[in-house]
Amino acid sequence: MSAMTTENKLDLLIKQLAEVQADIQAIKTNQNELSASIERCSINAAAINNVNGEIRLLKSEIKELKTEMATIKRFVDDQQQRKDVLFVYLGSMPVFLNK
Repeated sequence: MSAMTTENKLDLLIKQLAEVQADIQAIKTNQNELSASIERCSINAAAINNVNGEIRLLKSEIKELKTEMATIKRFVDDQQQRKDVLFVYLGSMPVFLNK
C-alpha cells in the first residue's frame, strides 16, 4: 500500500476543516434559534403572570360582588317580611265605608 502523500493529507485536512466549519455554523444557528425560543418563553411567562394577576383581581371582585348580593338579598327579604306584616296588619283592621 502506498503511504498517504502530503498532498492527500492536506486535502483530507481541508475537507475535515470544511466539515468542522459547517458544524460550527449549524451550532451558531441552533444557538440563535434557542435564544429566540428563550426570549419567546420569557415573553409568554410575563403574559401568564399578567393573566394570573388579572384572575386574582377578578376573584377578589367576584367575592365582593357575592358579599354585596348577600346584603341586597337580606334587605329584600327584610322588605318582604315587612310587607307581609303590613298586609296582615291592614287585613285585620275594620274597613269603614262612607255612605
